[in-house]
Amino acid sequence: MNQPTKTGPTMYKTIRYITSALIVFVIVCINSWAGVSLKAQDSDQDYSILLSSIYQNDFQKGNTVIPLTDLLASVEQNYRVSFLYEKYLLANKYVPRDQINMEEETGRELSRVLDMLGFTYQQIDEATYVILAKTPVEETIVLQQEITGVVTDAETGETLPGVNIQVTGTTIGATTDLNGEYELRNVPNDAQQLTYSFVGYQQKVVDIDGRSVINVELAQEIAMLDDIVVIGYGERQRGDITGSISAVSSDRLERGSTISPELALQGRTTGVHVSGVSGNPLQRPEIRIRGISTFGVADPLIVIDGVPITEFGAGVEGGFAGNQDLRGTVNVMSLINPGDIESISVLKDATSAAIYGVRGANGVILITTKSGRDSSPQVQISAQRGIQNVSRMNVLNVDQYTAFYQEAYANNPDQAGNLPSVFDQGSPDYLGNMPDVNWHREMRNQDAVTEDYSARVSGGSENFTYYFSGGYSRTEGTMVGNELERYSFSANIRSDISDMVRAGATYRVVYAEALDNRRGVSMNEANLAPPWQPIFDPTGEYYDVQTYATDRGFAPSTNFDGVRLWGPQSRANSLARQDLSLNAYELVRNIGSAYLEVEPLRNLAFRGTLNVDWTRQLRYQFSDMDDHWFNVTAAGPPPTLAEGSIGEYLERDGINSNITGEFSVNYRENFGAHNIDILGNVSRQEYGVRGINANGLYVPIRDPDQWSITRTADSGDTESFNWVQDDALMGILGRFSYNFDNRYYLDLTVRRDGTSRFADGYRWGTFPSVSGSWRISSESFMDNIDFISDLRIRGGWGQLGNQETSRFAYISGINDSPTVAFGAGPGQPEGTVRRAVRLSDFPVEDLSWEVVTTVNVGIEALLFNDRLSLTAEFYNRNTDGILQTVPLAPSLGIQNNPTFNIAEVQNRGFELEIGYQESFRGLQYDISANLTTVNNKVLSLFEGTPFGGDTGRVEEGKSLFFFRGYQVDGIFQDQAEVDAWLANYEEPGSIKSPGDIYYKDLNGDGVIDADDRTKIGSPIPDYYYGFNIDLFYRGFDLSLFFQGVGGVQRINSVRQAGEGMASDGVNQLTSVLDRWTPDNPSTSMPRAVRDDPGNNNRFSDRWVEDADYLRLRNMQLGYNVPPEFADRIGMGNTSLRLFLSGSNLFTITGWSGLDPEDDFLPPARTISLGINLTIL
Repeated sequence: MNQPTKTGPTMYKTIRYITSALIVFVIVCINSWAGVSLKAQDSDQDYSILLSSIYQNDFQKGNTVIPLTDLLASVEQNYRVSFLYEKYLLANKYVPRDQINMEEETGRELSRVLDMLGFTYQQIDEATYVILAKTPVEETIVLQQEITGVVTDAETGETLPGVNIQVTGTTIGATTDLNGEYELRNVPNDAQQLTYSFVGYQQKVVDIDGRSVINVELAQEIAMLDDIVVIGYGERQRGDITGSISAVSSDRLERGSTISPELALQGRTTGVHVSGVSGNPLQRPEIRIRGISTFGVADPLIVIDGVPITEFGAGVEGGFAGNQDLRGTVNVMSLINPGDIESISVLKDATSAAIYGVRGANGVILITTKSGRDSSPQVQISAQRGIQNVSRMNVLNVDQYTAFYQEAYANNPDQAGNLPSVFDQGSPDYLGNMPDVNWHREMRNQDAVTEDYSARVSGGSENFTYYFSGGYSRTEGTMVGNELERYSFSANIRSDISDMVRAGATYRVVYAEALDNRRGVSMNEANLAPPWQPIFDPTGEYYDVQTYATDRGFAPSTNFDGVRLWGPQSRANSLARQDLSLNAYELVRNIGSAYLEVEPLRNLAFRGTLNVDWTRQLRYQFSDMDDHWFNVTAAGPPPTLAEGSIGEYLERDGINSNITGEFSVNYRENFGAHNIDILGNVSRQEYGVRGINANGLYVPIRDPDQWSITRTADSGDTESFNWVQDDALMGILGRFSYNFDNRYYLDLTVRRDGTSRFADGYRWGTFPSVSGSWRISSESFMDNIDFISDLRIRGGWGQLGNQETSRFAYISGINDSPTVAFGAGPGQPEGTVRRAVRLSDFPVEDLSWEVVTTVNVGIEALLFNDRLSLTAEFYNRNTDGILQTVPLAPSLGIQNNPTFNIAEVQNRGFELEIGYQESFRGLQYDISANLTTVNNKVLSLFEGTPFGGDTGRVEEGKSLFFFRGYQVDGIFQDQAEVDAWLANYEEPGSIKSPGDIYYKDLNGDGVIDADDRTKIGSPIPDYYYGFNIDLFYRGFDLSLFFQGVGGVQRINSVRQAGEGMASDGVNQLTSVLDRWTPDNPSTSMPRAVRDDPGNNNRFSDRWVEDADYLRLRNMQLGYNVPPEFADRIGMGNTSLRLFLSGSNLFTITGWSGLDPEDDFLPPARTISLGINLTIL
């Protein structure tokens, strides 16, 4: 099936080519720097071209040999020539002093030495020579030694297998065996040091000092207190944090395989629940931090490298369907390459998030990308490719389907005579002898490809660091017609211009192409299709859905009277419609930040920052007129199409812009044991959207590259509109931090924010917070408690504001749709009709912030020499003044009901995080787990009045958006049970028979009606959790990540459709084969009956299921290639890791459908292979 494609404007083609070129450029740089730039380092640690004068100095020091590369370097420096060579050829090549004639002319003597070592050279220009190996290569003259030893754990004394040992500055290395023993051969006599490294242990460098046996003890690397955590406007060591902050590091992120960074948070940290994960790469996951605190927008603020991210449609304006359509279906966060992320910090309470004011009411997610370090250039190449698949539901085949509907109609005397002819064996329309058609197979994208490739270059010096990356990724959806392709480039540069002036900038640009052209293709659509309805005819063409009175040579005005070919529940041929349409997006996103910092006095810094987030999204949409032949609800082609047109074409261009300017002053000082940190900040943010939409009804040809919006003589052939929205925020921040002797900590923060959304006099709000910590383990009375490494308690209180309300709610909007009539007369009873206006809103001038107040108390501990870590925390989160719409009397003449600050919601719970790491006979293991509980409750509403439907009810004393319905009490097994029940109860509108469901009379009035509905479930989990198991042994590593939720219910909509057993022809799930019949008196599934006279399908706990699950979210098995093998294959000074990764490999759940997260597009099961290569 070939999808129509639409190539974007020249600008987008250019950006794509430029991005591709940048990626190629980075790869070229990798090769170039690996051969040249990487050689410009310390000469006695790298055999490469280095401009130094070691040639004479080494012999003067009494050394007996000199690396050949150093000899060449000396010649280069003194004679201004250049030597080019393959790095591995000259590795470990030494020149003995007694083999050099110091009196000989340099050029002649160098030729002789090269010849002696098995090399020759060629001159390629006036000052450039290429060193080549002879054929065959002659024996190299080197002086070598052998070193052996044993590596053990410094604490336990156990031997450590798999430790990497390397002669410092060379590619010579070895790995310890099962007994922790190693043997290094061919060690140059002038080698100075050995470097020992092992996962989970501190790297150790040991002087050789002429020894041939070197035994080494390695200490475990546990530095949790020293880990750096991004806190917003700065960083702190984990042990100095007073607020509630969780963090995920890059090594955890790299062990996942997600295209969008939010998914990396799922189950990896306390207080964060991520849902909405599916097989659609464009889907936006839903993130909730410590529950849901409002009726409206509950999404957290996401900050990337200091840039607060905004998007039209993500705020309160997204509550309107039209704005969601303008927003599009692409998750803009998927435009961020997860491989560029250094860490993700989650600010969960008001004391930590207060620094972001009104934007942080629902929590803050800080994404910090990678940067360069003071080191030699480092090149990293990553590649990963895999496939993903989903399972399918089992549905009735043709024989089962036919028999089922014959039974369902027979069970209802009022419908028995209405059996559709396609089910009637005596009718010429009978289809029960048709072959089975597998709709699932055609709609699923079997072995959907997911691939990701990236290259990174980083390094720097003490005063300047750099980081560049380029990447390409592509992910196909698990259903056909769904795909995301992404090109990315990023840069991060920091410079200390002088002792007083520092500057830096980050920039990333992403170009993406997204296809969302499913046109009804879904798992549920495949479930419901009649099993005999064909997709293709015998010639391979798509089958029509309806027959018409005319042939396909219709004119636009033809009257279509269609007859459904495959029964009353014939489905649209979604695959045909897909091939006749297009719904595609092109996106460009630029995120940049630049700062200049001046420190005129010691510890006093002034910093100015400019942040820019600019996104452009183009949408292309085409619908062919032939689409209506395959659309089951169509009455024919749209009559509005222009003469000669074959379809309709739409283009939509939207630009999101977000500019933030900040100025801050920071002062830090130490007075003995007293430490203070004072921060002041002023910020201004302006963000908005501009967009234009145009569509044309005249498309004369089917070539996508020729589609345009053209106006013919009929001015109605084109339509257009535009939209504009602008908002602004201002903020003033003050933060005072104090700690005494790293024992007592105090943080005070006050932020004052102003927004353009409220009326004058209500635009500004002040939000304070205070938090503190006490390191108990530093007290003298703890000195003799050896098993406690660190113990502290912390707590905090704070407030935040939420500004997400309708814009201009403090004034009334003008509605220009009314009309008014003036006068009347003969033949004109309505008089003269004129357009009028009216004020449609009730303005609320004092509308203001929703205020979030948080309280949290926690304890953190490191025990047993830092092996066991523990964090436990209680939190309480109250949101007051929640915006609630209040109904007014119709007599007021108000079209739209007003919104007031009225309601209150509470979230409280407990968070626990625990980790343990240890080693045993060379096996290093790290186990960690986290658990979060959430108790969500509505405390108050307007006059205590509930609102919302049965699938999302809001009521005082209950959790938000709970499910309300009837409770099933049983199934009638015979007429005697029916009669007995009817003697005590009645259910208006219901005709009960054996096999029907009866419900509980909760209020005891003998009548089953709306008053008997009650809470039957909640979509908010009572708890969620995750745990990791990481194992390392002899170069192998295995990572297992499990994630789950509990105490949560969902409506099984797939079962509602597939087990309803009351329609006139939609296919059913095979589970209905266990339905009640006289011969199968089921107590769990009612009878099949057309039109459901017994009300079996009313909304009840029959359709609400526990959606608890435990999932193996990710597994990765890796192998780090030993350095000696890498050297043997010509890849010295490299780190090479191969890995096999799997996602969503199995799920333990009581959910009866495909997946408790999403039955329509379940999360994909992914298997992939990858490689990570680092060139040092």
